[in-house]
Amino acid sequence: MERQTGDRINDTGIFWRHEAHRPWIPAGDRASQGMGTRGRFAGCNLLSPDPGRSAGFYAEVFGWRARLDGSGGVQKWLLEHDGTPVGTVLGPVDGLADRSTWVPAVTVDLPERRAEKAASMGGEPLEPAVEVPRFGRLSLVVDPHGALVAPVRPAAPAERRDPPKRSVVGDFTWHELLTPDPERSIRFYQDLFDWGTKQRELEGETYRMFHTQNQEIAGIVPLETAGLGSSSWVSYLKVADAVGAAHRVANLGGDVLLEPVELHTVGLYALLIDPLGAQFGIIEPM
Repeated sequence: MERQTGDRINDTGIFWRHEAHRPWIPAGDRASQGMGTRGRFAGCNLLSPDPGRSAGFYAEVFGWRARLDGSGGVQKWLLEHDGTPVGTVLGPVDGLADRSTWVPAVTVDLPERRAEKAASMGGEPLEPAVEVPRFGRLSLVVDPHGALVAPVRPAAPAERRDPPKRSVVGDFTWHELLTPDPERSIRFYQDLFDWGTKQRELEGETYRMFHTQNQEIAGIVPLETAGLGSSSWVSYLKVADAVGAAHRVANLGGDVLLEPVELHTVGLYALLIDPLGAQFGIIEPM
């Protein structure tokens, strides 16, 4: 794809055509990650070739607490925000040794069963399920186009929220699937997590979304629209100061794929990359 005026680019050669695509966040800024409610997102986990470095980077950028944990025979860093688990930084897995990426977690009853189901539909389970203290038991799955997702059984049942809680600063508040084949991806995730789909018009374009229990939880973006080179999930964190967060990322060795830009009805958003190559977004609500 040729680069056009208005694209942001970093030294990895990755760029995002922000005029062609902008995320949409549900009205009221409700969190899409009600812990323990089946089919909803429950934070994210980071695969990194250098977990300690990655954990330190995010702790400094977002004020999270990062602590090393070796329980269950698996070395990992636990990330917490105001005492609540945000996610985990894990070391590289087979086939992804050089890849740093955020992997959104989706609540299920039995992660191993979902991994087996993914394999029957063209996906690929990775390493065996792992128990993460205070977070839960999770598996890693690669979907048919290469995007990673983690079915997770939360560590303890959370109270049901109706409506879901509002997200707070430091929460993952929205997710988007970038895919070269939206129709096949929709079928895969509908079968894997029992998600439904809907769509709405966003600034003259049709924006498709996954939903569960009448709550919109994630966007579906054709890869050619996004302008990125490979299929992936992009997760957005809620921040109080998007400009300041982007500056901290750059000052700590990361890069800014898209500088903070205003999106009508949502606020400021930006797309960033950490020092080891993991992409993520931030949103400062209006």
